[in-house]
Formats: sequence, structure tokens, C-alpha cells
Amino acid sequence: MEIDSPDINNLLDPEIIELAKILEEKFQHADRVFAFNIPDHLADLFKRTFGTYVEKSTFKEWVQEHNLNLSPASPREENVGERFPQASPEAGIENKDTRVSPSAMGKNGEEISAMGKNGEEFYRWVIRAVERVIPLTRPYHHLAAAAMYLHKEPLTREELLRVTADLNKSLNLGYSPKTLQNAVSKVLADDSITQKIEGRGVTRYRLFEDVLDDITKALMEIVEEEKAKAELAAENAETIEGMAAKFFQFFKTYGADTGAPVYIEKLRELLTVKGGRSLAVDYVHVNAFIPDIAERLINRPDDVIRAAEMAVRNVLKEPEFGFTDDDLPEVHVRFFNLPRSIAPRKIGSDHLNKFVQVEGVVSRITEVKPFVHKAVYVCRACGNEMVRIQNPYSVYMKRPDKCDACGSRDIELNDELSTFIDYQTIRIQDAPEVLRGGQMPRFLDVVLLDDLVDSVQPGDRVIITGVLRRVEEKVEKRPVVRRVLIANHVQPLNRDLDEVELTREDVHRIREEAKKPYFKERLIRSIKHDLYGMEKVKEGILLSLVGGINERPDGAKMRDAIHVLMVGDPGKGKSALLEFLRKVAPRSVLASAEGVTKAGFTAAAVRDELTGEWVLEAGVMVLADKGFALLDEFEKMKEHDRAAIHRAMEQGTVEIHKAGINATLNARATVIAAANPVHGRWNLNEDIADQLKLPPTIISRFDLIFPVIDAPDPKEDEKLADSMLGLGREESSPAVEPYDEEFLKKFIAYVRRNVHPRLSKDALVILRDYYVTLRRLAKREGGFYKIPITPRQLEALIRLTAAHAKLHLREEATEEDARAAIDLLEYSLRQLLPPDQREELDVNVIMVGKPTKELVIEEEVINAIKALDDGEGAPKTGIISLLKEKGISEEKVKAVIEDLKERGEITTLKIVNDVEFYRWTPRR
Repeated sequence: MEIDSPDINNLLDPEIIELAKILEEKFQHADRVFAFNIPDHLADLFKRTFGTYVEKSTFKEWVQEHNLNLSPASPREENVGERFPQASPEAGIENKDTRVSPSAMGKNGEEISAMGKNGEEFYRWVIRAVERVIPLTRPYHHLAAAAMYLHKEPLTREELLRVTADLNKSLNLGYSPKTLQNAVSKVLADDSITQKIEGRGVTRYRLFEDVLDDITKALMEIVEEEKAKAELAAENAETIEGMAAKFFQFFKTYGADTGAPVYIEKLRELLTVKGGRSLAVDYVHVNAFIPDIAERLINRPDDVIRAAEMAVRNVLKEPEFGFTDDDLPEVHVRFFNLPRSIAPRKIGSDHLNKFVQVEGVVSRITEVKPFVHKAVYVCRACGNEMVRIQNPYSVYMKRPDKCDACGSRDIELNDELSTFIDYQTIRIQDAPEVLRGGQMPRFLDVVLLDDLVDSVQPGDRVIITGVLRRVEEKVEKRPVVRRVLIANHVQPLNRDLDEVELTREDVHRIREEAKKPYFKERLIRSIKHDLYGMEKVKEGILLSLVGGINERPDGAKMRDAIHVLMVGDPGKGKSALLEFLRKVAPRSVLASAEGVTKAGFTAAAVRDELTGEWVLEAGVMVLADKGFALLDEFEKMKEHDRAAIHRAMEQGTVEIHKAGINATLNARATVIAAANPVHGRWNLNEDIADQLKLPPTIISRFDLIFPVIDAPDPKEDEKLADSMLGLGREESSPAVEPYDEEFLKKFIAYVRRNVHPRLSKDALVILRDYYVTLRRLAKREGGFYKIPITPRQLEALIRLTAAHAKLHLREEATEEDARAAIDLLEYSLRQLLPPDQREELDVNVIMVGKPTKELVIEEEVINAIKALDDGEGAPKTGIISLLKEKGISEEKVKAVIEDLKERGEITTLKIVNDVEFYRWTPRR
């Protein structure tokens, strides 16, 4: 009995049969099939059976081994006869839920044109894999090697040239026949990659097996990379579109329950009134409406910002706005008001690529320059256009090394096709109040783009939101990288207000304390309370802290800053007092004049590390704008640096003309300075100009000058010792106990922010009568007027009167305030005079640096020199004798002569028998 043998196909695993049929179909169009071309459920079986790829001959042997009976595959369509069709040979690209394969394309010619882009993409992947493995010099060399790789059978030179030309045509690369011939010759001549096979008088070539394997591995890596990119792009696209839909609803509806939608109104205002390009979005609103996106903004800011701007474009296309794709305006979405602000010193590596909010002081700005946002490069050889998007956090220009089409290196940037936006960098540093002890301020560079440029000036307090990036270097030489903040929103703080937070309880306590008796005395004692005495000095400083008013009663503008200078004996606590003020004075900057140059006082022109351009870096006076410049060792300021603060102290601005930069910066700082006398201790018999060696032009700009003298006094010495040793605490009254630093700081902030008194008529009459009375006391001595007061002191009295009214929270300065201001100014002026001259005020001590009496003696000495000079000079002995007759002592005459010699107003012509002869040389 004859038994029929069973069908082998019924005995095999169905997956083997399915794999065999798929491979049979694919080998209708290619000589080699890769694992990534196989459906996922069969991929493991394929790899176990064949490895990463299988040749057609190997597949046939496998079919015969398993005695598989496969039905014939459909023949290829005649319209796909080229060696390299415009489709993906075994690429297996996912597109619209359809698996694109050569067999599918062969059965349906329509898919070839629809999916042709995927075929080009696959061929380019093969070329990239060849580039990774084979070190050839020209891109067209890799083209020939890729064509050889795509064929299993060895090829003759003519066959390789033909298939290389087919691949060139398929990819529209445009290489000439001569170039392709050179490519084929280059590849075939390289015996490190190409194997020569001789047979029957014909020479054929193929790639070595190890080269084929390396290219296959590289191709697998590229396919996995592209697959990951595609999946991520699809995920991002879906995520961004979903976020854009939520933002669309947010913009359309937020605030609609209480009136018109907030952001619809903002867009209308932006497009009609302001004419701007930025829509500011409050983070608090986003967090309340779409909290998941608010959280994502911090960690994935680029996607969220992109989605928000996409939503804005969709809103603008709504009928109420009526824009189309052709005339759609570009609107940036800028987020602000994050829950927490970070100081520059707190920015760390964990903030990289995150959305952060930074608060600080602008210390440096650059000029605005154009930035190539979208660079379009054009190949001069073939006209191919290549787009490169530039990063604002990169220090080099991204440009193609060669043309993507023809490989030519003759490429150039096309300005007309490229897109430019405004670009500016600034530097912000820690605000002075956040620094403790001897901490140095840290800084952070910030990039401003488009409409954010020129939104701040040096010295501004700002809150900036943005994305922290790593600076991209051309060559990464070190593992330590630089960072930069790409600004999304810039908010200059209201610089007329202090950043001290005041609660209702704080305001209530301040108002209640101001009603109590001895309130002023307690405030004075609160100024460095452990420093005994110096009540008048502390009162002057307290008035300086609260400030005056910036407008005279006649409406003319004047500075409101009350400048104070302390000068005197060491050990009296001047430096300690300045250190205390740094803690309580708003926006204070403490510096030693000894180590500060003119540029350090105003602003310096320095090179920016990020751009290499000259930029302005703010100095002490600019950083302390609307605050306090606390200057120690003031007398050690160099002569050529002194002029730097003249304008700042009076006009509140500084001018910079350096390195092609011409700018005027605000420097409305109150100066509280401390200085030491030339001889170490204060000499009661010398003028202030002789003891400070500062020009009168600077001295006269201080409203109050206090000599701090360590004069022995048994009663005061006992009180000082009791205070330092804690023996007098039981006797002190609770009514005059000092306030703590926190209360003092909040009081100063409240007063500067909310109290702006005007001078009552009674106060104005007091000041007028005082000024007129003193002016009547002026008298002429020699060629000079001895003037008790000038209009500059009258302005100082206005400021001091208003400041005294502020201490008591008065909206109108009273007669009491005017008299207190007069007493303090008189005290200051009298202390500058020798004890025997304090009965009569002499403002020349401040305005000129010498009392009128000294000026008269100086005038007499000059007149004597001119009278005795017979052409050979005036003898010193003769000058002394002549002035003795007028009651001027020899010591005084010698001192004046030395002073005139030092100032260059007289010169020594000769010395005869130890007698000097002088000539007067008038200043020009």
C-alpha cells in the first residue's frame, strides 16, 4: 500500500512558514534582507535563524533544507524596473499605519510615488553607514561604496558605474558622469576595502566580508537611532498639540467668569495699542487652570513655550481677530511670576535646561546687535540652499562644512534669505542685601532676544525668567562648562520702592511707635546701639537714611539724597558704623575708596567673555542707584578719581565715554562716607581742607560733615566705660531702649516708600528768616566776604526739614522740623571751625576749604610777594617782616608760603645765603 508522504508545510511551525513567505516576497526586489525589515513578531526567529541579515543564496539553501514549497511571488511591475527605484528597498518604514516594503510597492505602483521619500531616506542611511566605516575623502566616494554594498554579487567596473549612476539619479544628487567615474576608481583602487575577483578573463569587485559586516552594524545603529528620533518626534508632536489645545482654552476662557477673558484683552491691547510682540502670561494663572502644564514648564520649557505660541497663533486665526497664515503676526509668549526667585549665587548644575526665575542687579550690558536666528547657506557650485538654526547660547556659528548635494565647500551665508533678530547680553549679580559677611557677589550672564533688548540699564533691579543653558563652545577643552540664561521675560522692579516686605502688622506697629514719646531718641539709639555717644552724628545719618524730598517749594527739582561725611580720630567706630548701615540701609553698597578707581565708582568698559565685545560694567555709584554708597577710607581716593563722583553726588548721573561707548547712567545714590585726617588725628587748629586733602568741590557736596573727635571728658568717659562694660544697663530707661535691626530696616523702607511731606508755611518762614538773618551777618575781610550760609546750605535745610518730618510720619513739615534741621546743620558747620572761631558761622570752610580769616592771610602773603618782587623775586625774610607789621605771625606766614608752593601758586626763583626768593605764578 502506497502511503502519501505528509506535506512538510503542515509539520513546520506556522511562524517559519510566514517568515519564509515574507522573505520569498522580499527577495523579488533585493539580494539581501536585514532583520529590521522583518515584522516585529518574527524578528527574533529571523535573528536566531540567519543573524542580522541573510543573502538570497543562503535563503534558497534554507528553503531546500526544510523542503518548503512556497507559491511563486507576484512579479514586479514593469514600471519599477530601475536598479534603485524611488522607494525604500527593504527599509520597513512606518507611515500612516502601513508597512512600506519593496513587495508592497511592487504590487501597488501608486505607493511608489506616495512613499518615495522613504526610499531616499533609506539610501541615505546606507551612505551614512558607509561614511562611519570607510574613511573616504569625498561624499561621492561613499556613494560608489554604498552602491557596491547594496549588491551581493561581485560587479565589474562598468556594472558598478551603472548602479552608482542609478543611485545618484534616485537621490537627485546631481553628480556628473566624470565625478562618478572618479568615485568608482577611488573605491576599486582601495585594496583595504575592495576584494578583486578574476575569472574567465573578467575582473569583478566586491567589499570584503568584514567591511560588509561593519557597514551592516553601522546601518543597524542608524536605523535604531532614526526610529528613536521618529518615536520621540511623534510623542513630542502629540504632546505639543495636546498642550496647545489646553492653552487655546486657557487663552480663550481664563477670567471670562468675571468679565472679558484676560488674555484675549491682552492680545487686543498688544496688537492695537502697544504694537508689541510679547504676551506676558502669569504663571499663577497657568497653574490654576492647567497645573500639569505649569509643572511641565519647569522641566520641559521648550515644548511648553512652543505649545503656548502655537495656541496664540490659533487664537489669532479665530473670527474675532481674523488673521490668516499669510498675515499672522509673530507673538512671543513670556511667562513670569514663578513661585520662587533664585539669586545668581544659588544657580547650580541642577538648574541646567530648566525654566528658572532669577533676581539680581544688572551690572553689565552690551550694545544691541543683529543675531542670525535662521542662517541660510547657499552653495555657489549648484545653488543648493542649506538651513541652519543658530543657538543664542553658542559662541560659534553653525555652518555646513560642504554642500549637502554636491559636496562642494564653496558655500556662503545669504543675508537676504536668512532671518535676523536683535541680540543683547547683560550680566546680573547678587543684590547687596543677600550677601553676608565677606561674601563676594556671584554673577550670571543673560541673553536678551528680539523685543527684550534695551529693557534694562546697569544698576536696575530685575527679575528674569528663562531657560538656563550650557554655553556651546567650538572645542570643548574642559569638563567644566559655562552657563547662560536665555531670557523669556524681563521684569525691571519699581526702583522707587524698596524690596523690604511689609505686612499689615509691620505697618500698624510703625504707626503706633511713631506716636510714642522719645520715638526719635529711640531711633537714634538704634543706629549701632552698642557704639556709645555720637548722638548728633547718628541723627544726621538717620535723616540721611530716610531721605529728603526731590522738589523745592518753588517747584524746581533738586536731589533728595542727604550726603554725610564723618571725619576724625581713629577708634571712634566710623567703619563699624558703615558696616552696620550696610545691613539696614536699602540697596547699600559698601566699598573702600582706597581700592576703587574712577571706573569702579562709575562704570568700566570691559570685554564680554561671551561675545568678545566691549561692554559697560556698573561701578559702586551705579549699583547703589536709589540706594546708599557707603565709602570707607574716603581720604585715600586718588586725585584723578575724585572727579568721578562730582556729577553723581549732585546730578545723580554718570557719563561714560570709553571704547566707543557713550552712555549716561543713573547714579542716584546717597553717599555716607568716613575719612581719617592726614596726621591720623583731628587737629582742632587746622582747616578741614588741610586735614583731608580733598578738594572743596567734593567737600561742599556733603550736606552734613561731622568731625568725630576723641576728646577726654571725665563724665563722658565714665558713661562710655559703663556702656561697654554693661554697668549702666540697669539705669537706662525702657522708653529709650533701641529698636532691633529688623524694625529699623522696615521703618526706613516704609518711610521712603510712603511718606512724602511738604513744607508748611510756618516751616518755610523759619527757613527763610534764618537764611536772611545769616546773610545779613556777612562781612568783608580783605578781598573776601565772610559768608555764614549760601543757597546750597538752604537746599540742605529743605532736605533735612523734610527728613525730620518723615521720622514722625508727618505729611507736612512743621516749625519743629525746621528748627531741628537748623540746629543739626549749625552743629555740623561749627564743629569744622577752630574752637575760638565757632561763634560766627563761616561757610567758606566747606565751600572753599578754609575759613575767611585764612583766605585773608593768604591774600596778604600774595600781595606782599607781588610788592617785593623787583624782578629777582621776593625774599622770604622781607615777606615775613612786612606781614609782621600787619599782625600776622611768622609761623602763619611760613605755613601759607608752603601751602602756596605746594599748590603751585608761587615758585622759588633762587636761594641766596639760605634765603628763598619767590615769584607769584597766577593759576590759569
